[in-house]
Amino acid sequence: MYGFVRSAFASVVAIVIIPAVAWSGTFRWQAAQIDQDRAKGLTSYMSALLHENDGELGEAIKQYKEALRFSPNEVPIYLNLGVVYLKKQSYREARRIFAKAMYYSHNDPRPRFLLAFAYLLENHQGVAQHLFERNLEIDATHLPTLSMLGDLYLLKKKDAQAQAIYEKMISLDGATSRVYYNLGVIYLNQNKLEEARENFQHVLQYNPQSLRSLMALASVYNLKGNIQEAIRLYEDILLLVPPNRVISNELVYLYEQAGQYDKAKDFQERLINMGGATLQDYFKLGILCLRSGKPKEAVKHFRFVREKSEPGYESALFLGLAYEAAALYDEAMPYFEEALSFSPEDDLVFLRIGIIYDQRGMLKKAEKYIRQAIKINPNNDVALNYLAYTFAEKEIKLDEAEDLIQRALKIDPDNGAYVDTLGWVYFQKKKYKKALEYLLIANEKIPGDVEILSHIAKCYESLHNKKKALETWKVILTIDSNHPEAKSKVSS
Repeated sequence: MYGFVRSAFASVVAIVIIPAVAWSGTFRWQAAQIDQDRAKGLTSYMSALLHENDGELGEAIKQYKEALRFSPNEVPIYLNLGVVYLKKQSYREARRIFAKAMYYSHNDPRPRFLLAFAYLLENHQGVAQHLFERNLEIDATHLPTLSMLGDLYLLKKKDAQAQAIYEKMISLDGATSRVYYNLGVIYLNQNKLEEARENFQHVLQYNPQSLRSLMALASVYNLKGNIQEAIRLYEDILLLVPPNRVISNELVYLYEQAGQYDKAKDFQERLINMGGATLQDYFKLGILCLRSGKPKEAVKHFRFVREKSEPGYESALFLGLAYEAAALYDEAMPYFEEALSFSPEDDLVFLRIGIIYDQRGMLKKAEKYIRQAIKINPNNDVALNYLAYTFAEKEIKLDEAEDLIQRALKIDPDNGAYVDTLGWVYFQKKKYKKALEYLLIANEKIPGDVEILSHIAKCYESLHNKKKALETWKVILTIDSNHPEAKSKVSS
């Protein structure tokens, strides 16, 4: 049974059932005119209602049939009898009863609505759609029909027709939280994020604890780039339900997007502790450990994955990266070399090997591997910047360094680290004014970076601006009170 049909069943029953206390306003029977047969019919009808309420469906059917024997034209009795058959999943018998009710009341929308609903319960979507549409020709404002037809259109991916139905319900002040939710889904499919947000917010006005609406609204904020608001909504959800894999996965993704790697790691660990974790879950945890500055923990998780699976490029690469981040270069090198055996033209691996040789002070080998990375991928801006900065630091090949960093900046012009490298190249070429110009721009892009600030201080010194140089060294000490060069400069 379709989800929306199942959830609608209780409301369908409420639409048609005639409470015993309201019998006098429902039937054409008048107390003063009741003859003996009608009195017996009313008694049977009220008895049927009581049996139905107690869940005694067989006895309820018997009593409804008895009521019809005395009053064979009373549509409400047919409707209630048909609903009992629906409850018993006797759909064919229910359809027969609703069809008979239509015969006695052509302009009452309820019999045709229930007949359509009975067909829908048996997955006869086309027949149900036709009957719902026919019902709206009789009564264009019949809200139950509008609701079911809108849901059926949505199920059949006829979003435009569903949208028109739901908007009509809103204009009739007949919209339920379900209508607003479904309309929000339609707008989300159309990438109309603001309209989707407004409709999901409407649902939360009806029910502030609607989990699916909170999750849908979080998705909207994520798509709009408002990651923090999406996180806030998922944190609200965690106040309503225990953490599960779906919510944990979403929070891992969102925290990672926000650069909050410690929190992403925390939820990845929770996800694993829920049971049923895959090797990919552990691999993801290793990546998050690496990004949150815990390379030794990352090594542990990557090794666990490697022990449980065949060696491959990814496991070798990330073990190499984790060991490198932990400054364990001897352990990192074999894994990078293994990664190259799986992917011989991998510019990333050549770059990492070059960086390790640089860390070991083996400049010629470092240069060889980094140049190979650039040869494989001329747009590897990280490699271009690294080699340029290395030359600047060593005060060698400065013209080539300038060319390399200019190429990197064409690829990523807003990268503050690259702007700093350009400034430092100019500094080493003794073009101090030009150097200062770029170093100050780099400081604007990455405020409070000690390395950039130390470059600026040295540039001021070379320009004989001792006051500005001293101020900059003092700023460095407010960020890193143990910075040895800054301490020496300020104390001298």
